[in-house]
Formats: sequence, structure tokens, C-alpha cells
Amino acid sequence: MILIIGQGFIGSSIAAFMTGKARKLVSHTDDWRTLIATLSPSLVVNAAGIVGQKKCNAAGWDATLAANVDFAREVAETALNYKSQCLLFSTGAVYAKPNSTPKPEHAELSKIDNPYVQSKIQMEVAVKDMDVIVFRIPSVVGAGYHKWDYLNRIRECMWVEDCYTSLLGMSTLYQAIGHVNQHKVSGIFNIADPGFVHIPSYVKQHYKELPVRQDDQMPENYALAHILDTTKAQLAGIL
Repeated sequence: MILIIGQGFIGSSIAAFMTGKARKLVSHTDDWRTLIATLSPSLVVNAAGIVGQKKCNAAGWDATLAANVDFAREVAETALNYKSQCLLFSTGAVYAKPNSTPKPEHAELSKIDNPYVQSKIQMEVAVKDMDVIVFRIPSVVGAGYHKWDYLNRIRECMWVEDCYTSLLGMSTLYQAIGHVNQHKVSGIFNIADPGFVHIPSYVKQHYKELPVRQDDQMPENYALAHILDTTKAQLAGIL
């Protein structure tokens, strides 16, 4: 039994991929504590939280900490108390610039003033002494995505640098979750699809009235997720 907490895009998509499997999808407002105690799930997946800088700014810092740090720690503590594995989601955006090289898990973390990024870093710190699994993931897309689907989504960004970035399809994420459900795993892992997607400069192509800035002149809070080095996850058999 896999218990998924959070009915947003990731939680709902995981549950959809597990149709016919032993899984249960609940909201963070449901009585998930009682469900963990009574169902004894092999894995508890916390997909609840406030995602993205825009939503975190709107919610405020206290609410962001409560959703992304305090709630995640509570889920982890409850799951471990009932001998369930626990999977938490972080983001590939936790890594510091430059974006030009793949980032392994031990790479330097970001210090930018982005509430979403900083809340995920604090979440990782809050559970670092617990026997839990943390997936650092890039943008998550559907199983049969085409790179142009993703490119169309980022046109709303004011500044988009000409770079490469990692993406994560649901089929890859489902595979990784299936592995940790079957094997005892703990630690932080980068999870992404193999290969990278090229992101052209939409400032140059679609916002010609704006000056094109070099990477080191661009507002850091608009930086895309980095290229993720998934060697650790591959060696662990997760990918």
C-alpha cells in the first residue's frame, strides 16, 4: 500500500499511474495520520505543499514554512513512527548558479531570496537526521510530453536564459517511486529524465522590445531549474 498525501498535479498524476495498484490518494486536510496508523502503508508519499515562487509570495513566508517544512516533517515523523518509508519532494532549483554543468547532490545550494527554494532547503535540513527519501526534481511533465509543450509554458517568464535544463516525465517518476516502495532507501536523490532540453532565449524571440541580458545580469529569481546529475539515483537502482 502506498499512501499519497496531496491532490495537486504530482499527487494526482502518481495516483493515476497507479490505477489498479494498492494505493490511496488523500488531501493534506484529511485524517492522514489515522490512515497511516490503520493501513500501515509500505510507503507514504508527501506531495502536498505550496509550489513555486509566485504562490509562495502570495501565501507569505509563515504559511510557506508551515506547508513546505513543518507539514513535511510531521508527515515524516508520523510515517516513521508506524514503520512506513517516507518520500518527500524537493526541487532542482535548490542548486546555486552557474547552470552550465550538471549538479550532483553535494553541489552548492542556492542563497537567492526565493521563498519556494529556501523553504525546500529548510525542509531538507529539518529531516536530514531522519531515515527518509528526498527527491530533488525539475519541472514535472506528462508521460508523453514533447519539449515544445514545455517551451510554451515558460513564455510567461520575463527573462528566460538560453540554456539546457532537466525535465521529469511521470513515467520516470513512477518508476523511481516503485523502486523505493520495493527497496529500503534513504537519502537525497536527483530524479530526472535522461538527456536535457534546450531552452532558447524567449526574451530575444518573443520580447524583442526588452534588452537581452547576459546570464550573470538576469534576476536570479527567474532562473530555471538546473541540469541534474542523476548518477547517484542510477547507482542506487532508483532510475
